[in-house]
Amino acid sequence: MPTKIEFDTLEVFSDDGEVQVELEWIGEGKEGDYDLDDQEDVPLLRYSVFRRFHITQDENKISELCECDAYNEGEWMYVKDSSYCTQLPATAPREQLVDAAKFILELVESNVRDFKREKRLYERISWMRLNNGKPVC
Repeated sequence: MPTKIEFDTLEVFSDDGEVQVELEWIGEGKEGDYDLDDQEDVPLLRYSVFRRFHITQDENKISELCECDAYNEGEWMYVKDSSYCTQLPATAPREQLVDAAKFILELVESNVRDFKREKRLYERISWMRLNNGKPVC
């Protein structure tokens, strides 16, 4: 019988700490909510992208990228349309999931820095899975 799924949220940051990718398990599975009693189901991770806000350089551009009515200096802002369930199993080895989160960061970082939302890219990343322990999408 399957056991309860536990997953500590995983966060990776750009080298300068301005862009963040988060992998978390919020109870999703292959067909919606994860079914602990269904041996065919897999607990899947969700990714989200965030950008740090700076009043002096970002206040005229940030509303195109992020959803928020008020911005505070240094606060992490969620990038619109950048949270999707992936095909990454919450039960995979942590090192492989760190590699997957870093791969997502590589894919999104330059656009997020330039205040560009790339909804189609974010949707494509939702198909990310592990192939022989390596992230692919």
